[in-house]
Amino acid sequence: MPIRINLLEEEQKAKLARKRDPVMLTVRLGVLAVALALVGSVILYARERAMKAQLAGLRAEWEQRQAGSVATENEIKLLQQSIAKVGIVRTQVQNRFLWAPQLELYKDVIPSTIQITRFVGHREVSTASAAPGSKGPASPREQVKVTLEGVAEGGRPELVVHDFLTQLKANRRLTDQVEEIRLVSLTKGGLVRSVESIGGTGEQTNARFVIEIQYKQRPIQA
Repeated sequence: MPIRINLLEEEQKAKLARKRDPVMLTVRLGVLAVALALVGSVILYARERAMKAQLAGLRAEWEQRQAGSVATENEIKLLQQSIAKVGIVRTQVQNRFLWAPQLELYKDVIPSTIQITRFVGHREVSTASAAPGSKGPASPREQVKVTLEGVAEGGRPELVVHDFLTQLKANRRLTDQVEEIRLVSLTKGGLVRSVESIGGTGEQTNARFVIEIQYKQRPIQA
């Protein structure tokens, strides 16, 4: 009786055995895991590149805006400085002491026997303490002092100086603005010349004087 061998069945059994082999299963799973890891790495790398590019774009945009902001701030500061300078100039113009009208007042009362040799003006701005119960800081106040130095001539030059001082104090336009007018010093000099008159020969002498005029305080705009 002849023996028959079913080779197809044997081959199928061998394939099934290979499929069930744990080593092969482990190798296949390992290959699959490595492939998944590579794919994941590629995806993460692509995402990282995209995020870095986006971050670089945002950083460049921020730097550009910051540069523009710095330029704008500098322009604002320059404008504020210009406005402050204009304000200072305007305040000085508004609060300036008008010397010309005062010189006109002095000129009107200076007799021919007196010669002004030096005119000194001093302006001082001070801020007094605020009054109790007042709101806000105290406004600054201006104090002006004028010093007149000159020479008087005459038979008695000291009387000429005192007459000039009296005329200054009697000038209403001047005293309305002045707090005090005083004679600081009077120094009699030597003989200037002899003058012949009906009563005889008179001697003309001179005297140097210093008169100080203290003006009233007045508030000024800050």
